[in-house]
Amino acid sequence: MLGLDTNVLVSLLDLLETEWVLRSRYELSQPEILSAFLKLLEVADLAFEDEPSIEHAIYSRKDSGADFADCLIEARHRQLGCAPTATFDAKPLPQQMMRPSAPRQGPRPAAQA
Repeated sequence: MLGLDTNVLVSLLDLLETEWVLRSRYELSQPEILSAFLKLLEVADLAFEDEPSIEHAIYSRKDSGADFADCLIEARHRQLGCAPTATFDAKPLPQQMMRPSAPRQGPRPAAQA
């Protein structure tokens, strides 16, 4: 516990940067990184931007072998009701990540400037 009056926000960009540093600088394996992320999700004093997308991305990465960044982008797109997801990577996304998702229920989020 951090003992703070407020939670510490971990944004999706923070998570992507953390994954990149752990993989490229500290040479952690993907299973080690994903395990660490799952443990971080359990820390009470941390608030994550779009936690359902993070969880989806972790399990997609385990199952698909796609890059974590692509899995997170695809999960976020699903959460927003967008499909399919494309990538600029030379290696295409697995077919299961390219399927259209179910239509989003409720109003679309307003575009932010």
